[in-house]
Amino acid sequence: MLHLPPRASAFRARALVLVLVGGLGVSARADAREEGDVADAGGAFAVTEPHDAEGAKSPPTRTAPVPVSAPAHAGVHVWCAPETEALPDSVCAFDGSAAAPGGRSGSDRRTLVIFLHGLVPRDAGWQWTQQRAVLREARQFKFTAIMPRAPGVGPRAAAGYAWPGSTAAQPVEQELIDQWSRARRALEARAGRPFDEVFVLGFSSGAYFATSLALRGRLDVDGYVLVAGGSATHLASDPTRRPPVFIGVSTQDRATAPGARALGQLLAGRGWAHRVDEEPVGHMISDLHVAHALTYLRARVDGDGGRLAQVPR
Repeated sequence: MLHLPPRASAFRARALVLVLVGGLGVSARADAREEGDVADAGGAFAVTEPHDAEGAKSPPTRTAPVPVSAPAHAGVHVWCAPETEALPDSVCAFDGSAAAPGGRSGSDRRTLVIFLHGLVPRDAGWQWTQQRAVLREARQFKFTAIMPRAPGVGPRAAAGYAWPGSTAAQPVEQELIDQWSRARRALEARAGRPFDEVFVLGFSSGAYFATSLALRGRLDVDGYVLVAGGSATHLASDPTRRPPVFIGVSTQDRATAPGARALGQLLAGRGWAHRVDEEPVGHMISDLHVAHALTYLRARVDGDGGRLAQVPR
């Protein structure tokens, strides 16, 4: 299980957002999608126009031209974009929380995003595009991102990298959680203090995996964000952990919107704290989804007295 240490009385813990996501601020055109071991068909990606936390449009971010795909070395693509820090276990990290506005009681509230991508074909280099979209959101919304690699699908990852989409593929789950915990501990040790809260954000393939984690009570976290994915499945009979769930429905994505709405109905019927946020976008995560999700989940944490998820050391 993923746990965070008890809240320290002398200082605030920092915020950990587990982001299982195919691309923040990224649109993905998918000609086909099927729920299962591979839950995302992938496609072309493009950064969208940013919005501020209140929903108003802000000027587009200008950046220097960079390669879209990762370069290959000896036939193997480098997983982490050069703007990120490469941690062990194929985990990339980026801190966009510098100069973050005050959190509770004016202290520095920081959010760590563990970004778990959508399907990335082997040797395609799509992960750099997705990572850079997350970096852009991290700068805008002031959080730190951890971006691990999903398990390979097929012999030598011949079918690419995607998160488990069926219970038969979940024996690797604890190994994945252990990898996220090691990356978190490394950042905590560097900062000299633990994190505030844990959120899980999933997009596309990551959203289906995050749904499974949430409905089975797999992680002790403070909330989930599911965008352009998720379905009313995997519900345990009586999960002991029921953190709030933010469901970002992409209304123009006919492949995922019905399942996401059905998940909202399921949670409502179970009295599970949640919010359904519909935005007129395609298979993507918009800035509005990110801003609304962080606002909702942080408010829930504050309203619950700043409860912290516990991560075993």
